[in-house]
Amino acid sequence: MRGKYLYEERDTLLHTLRTCPNVRVIYFNGWDGLGTKAFLRSIAQKVLEDLEAPSEQIWFDRIVYLDCSAWNGRRAMQRTIAEEIKLDNKTMAMFDEQDEEDDFNGVDQGSRDVIRVVATEIYENLKDSKFLILFLNGSDEEIDVSSMGIPPFSEFRNHAMIWAFSRGSSLTLNSRASMSKRAGKLRYTHKFYDCYSGLWQVYDHVLDCVAAAIAAGYSSMRSMDTSNTMVKDCCLYELCLQYNFHRTTKFDWVAHASNYWICDEIIKGDTAKEISAALGREIITWECDDAVLDDVFPRVMLSARSPYIFASPPFFVSQCLRFLGLDHCSDDTTGSHRSEDWATICGLYVLDLRYTVWNEILSQEKMELMINLRELHVEGARCWPDNTHLQGRLLNLEKLRITRSQSETLADISTSFMDKTKLEILDLSGSLWVNVLPTSLSKACSLQVLLLDGCEELETVVIPDGLPSSLRSFSFDSYGPVSKHWIPCPDLPPDNLRPSSSDDDRQQQAAKTSKISMEGCTSLENLFVRGLPNLVELDLSGTAIKMLNFETMVVQVPGLKRLFLLGCEHLRGITWDKDRFNLELLCIDTRTGIRGRTLQPSLGHGKKKSCFLLHAVLVDARLVRSLHFPILHHKNRSTGSGGNDFQFSIHFTSSSMNSGSSASSQQFEGTCSCKEKQMEELSPGEHMRLGHQVPAAIPYPDVPDLGGDVPMQDFPQPFPPASAADRYIEVVQGSHNLEGELRYMAGREIMVFHAEFLHVHDASIASSFPGGYSVRWCRVERCPNMEAVFSVDSDGFSQLETFWASDLLRARCIWSQSPVPSWMGKSDFRSFDNLRHLHLRSCPRLEFVLYADGTYSFPSLETLHIIHCGELRHVFVLKTTYGYRRDIAYRGVTFPKLTTIRLHDLPLLLQICVVKMLTPKLRRVKISGCWGMRRLSTVVDVVATGDDQASCSKPTVEIEEEVWEALEWDGADAGHHHSLFEMRHSRYYKKKTVRGALLR
Repeated sequence: MRGKYLYEERDTLLHTLRTCPNVRVIYFNGWDGLGTKAFLRSIAQKVLEDLEAPSEQIWFDRIVYLDCSAWNGRRAMQRTIAEEIKLDNKTMAMFDEQDEEDDFNGVDQGSRDVIRVVATEIYENLKDSKFLILFLNGSDEEIDVSSMGIPPFSEFRNHAMIWAFSRGSSLTLNSRASMSKRAGKLRYTHKFYDCYSGLWQVYDHVLDCVAAAIAAGYSSMRSMDTSNTMVKDCCLYELCLQYNFHRTTKFDWVAHASNYWICDEIIKGDTAKEISAALGREIITWECDDAVLDDVFPRVMLSARSPYIFASPPFFVSQCLRFLGLDHCSDDTTGSHRSEDWATICGLYVLDLRYTVWNEILSQEKMELMINLRELHVEGARCWPDNTHLQGRLLNLEKLRITRSQSETLADISTSFMDKTKLEILDLSGSLWVNVLPTSLSKACSLQVLLLDGCEELETVVIPDGLPSSLRSFSFDSYGPVSKHWIPCPDLPPDNLRPSSSDDDRQQQAAKTSKISMEGCTSLENLFVRGLPNLVELDLSGTAIKMLNFETMVVQVPGLKRLFLLGCEHLRGITWDKDRFNLELLCIDTRTGIRGRTLQPSLGHGKKKSCFLLHAVLVDARLVRSLHFPILHHKNRSTGSGGNDFQFSIHFTSSSMNSGSSASSQQFEGTCSCKEKQMEELSPGEHMRLGHQVPAAIPYPDVPDLGGDVPMQDFPQPFPPASAADRYIEVVQGSHNLEGELRYMAGREIMVFHAEFLHVHDASIASSFPGGYSVRWCRVERCPNMEAVFSVDSDGFSQLETFWASDLLRARCIWSQSPVPSWMGKSDFRSFDNLRHLHLRSCPRLEFVLYADGTYSFPSLETLHIIHCGELRHVFVLKTTYGYRRDIAYRGVTFPKLTTIRLHDLPLLLQICVVKMLTPKLRRVKISGCWGMRRLSTVVDVVATGDDQASCSKPTVEIEEEVWEALEWDGADAGHHHSLFEMRHSRYYKKKTVRGALLR
């Protein structure tokens, strides 16, 4: 009989779907909101039983059960649908890919929209079936499921949906008024179904169903014969606490429900703690207006606002006391003071004292007796025991909460945690006597939660040996402790339980904390810091933080100057507070194995006022999106002030510290580990120069280099000039998603508009890099798959001074630009106005190097070095349009500052430029191994000098005799004659070999 009414409601609802074709979507209100989950499960069971009937009697051939009571956004719901209908692995992988992408874009979980491609797959999977959706909606509004791929509901279709609101907890009771108000807002629902039977008729059976559903979800409970009864008793227990205590004492003793279940032995055994924690997540709070139970808890003693003679407390008559809670209790000194046997406190599991002065129970002698104490909560105490009380006692303590302490003297707790190896939660919120964290806290190896909310006198959150690596959650809110409704758990309190920022502005002004260090807390995932105006440095090195949000996690910290995120291998994105950004130093390193402070760069080399320094080593290139705002912010600020006061170095590399032989990354580590005094003596550019001695690569080590070691005279060193290193980007083998990021706006903009030094090496990427307006120094080497260094959509390199490319085995050109670019016709445009040095080495497929834009294409070029480029025919070629200009045909292309040319092992090279080439400042030419060379440049400008060619100095030429003799000349009148050069025959020669193959 107990389930009679529930089954009648179920059959009535299903009958409605079968007989009313225009009713396809039904909202089920339950019994004042109770039992919705159990009821939908009952419907699913009934429909599955009906599948065994003859096909003509089957209304639905498929059940889609969607439990989204723990609401996490529309995409999470779409994932639940895809999992329920068992889409293929390729489709499911789209969720992980898009979620990862949104992580790097800073999109929070609740704001992520559905994936259209997946919606199409869901539609195709369901469109031909007669399915019934059972949907538990954990959001605050009705959901249009058709946007997720569910076929539309109409009277002409054979599928339907029954749904209900269900917010997280398995236990919910809502007033009818609130439910009626919610029903009036439904837009996609065809019928609002309210139960005909009363709650009192189905209460017991529904509770049985709820308990069975909860127990079935946990393996630790499924194996227990009495699990359903145990869960049901826990539900009733919490309801009783909510009704009988919250309304009488106005204190939230319900937060202790999980302790009561263990203390009253409802949950027993070795897994009691695990089961209690699981039920605590399922059974949160229950609110109702009518009394349901009047049971008394014989093993739980709660006293509120009662006078006692603490010398002989009445509750010590209980020999099985496990929970003792006192709220605003006082000592009645008028009674008799007889000595009591305190042995009963040996079995205490929880001791909770709130605004109760009872120093004796916290004395050394009494603490020695409480050998089984797991949780100690002291709120509003006027005194607190020092080291001599805690050390060596309460060894089984798991939760310690000293909140809103009114102590006037500072308690010494420096060694209190030396032996607290089981401590999991430490809450010192509102304790004004805490001005320094105990150094022994590093020994609490099981600590998971640390709350320091309202600890205004705390100057730094730093201990010498670091906080325990087990720490998962940290909170420091200057506005004060969280609400008393918070249930201590490994997760941080929700925002609705925190004090409002407008509650007490004086607390924010009084907060003294200047530094917080979570370095080495490898398990730290949850962080909340608010209202610390004096906070200057935040160190999160080595933590497991995935998303760092300065709008929700670290807020109201206007004085923050330094942020360290070294060794944060899980970091995917940073959301900045764009209205309050005052950082001066930002250090990020997402490689594994990085140990925080040993790698932090010195602050001493920042000579400029308000200087912003950014050092980043990124394993996943998409993280550069989070760096776009800091760079752009300081770029705009420095431009507006007429200064140049920001510097950055960004390294894209692999997850291993030693892979890729990254000279720049090694330099970064070396720079960070230098002594501060030594660093102060270096200029900003010298920081980058350290360690940049990269040896020339040999593309084929097993083949001897016939040309020997080619000297690099007149060419700058491989490291950049000091002034160019203020904006530094390095790309090395192993960085994830780099090629995709080269097409992304944030990454491109940093390279195009802000970077001054670009170093790409040992990378297998095939994509080209965007051209940079600000790039002054560029070096690309050992990239075997790259076909062009710069992409076709690059607009120019007006600031580029030095370009170095080597060991690009597939590169056919440097800039893959179309012959007629979109900007053709802009006569004042110059792509390489400032290019001074051009060096190419070991690019065997290179056909040409760059396009010449006009008569004065390279007005600043001084040195040209090209070595080991077997297919190179011309260094400079003309665009199609320029081929028809008479001035170019007559005079050629002028290189007014070119002084040095070095060409080696270019067997197919015909001439440097495809047309005539005028080099009036040429001083030195060295050519070897260029057997197809047919023309040198013109060194005398006959238009400028006329017939006075004798006064022009002769450039020296070192070249093989047979090549020299094969050169073609225009004649002395044209300023192009062998007599205008000072000839020196090269020691390099073409060795004559016997025709035929060599057999080994």
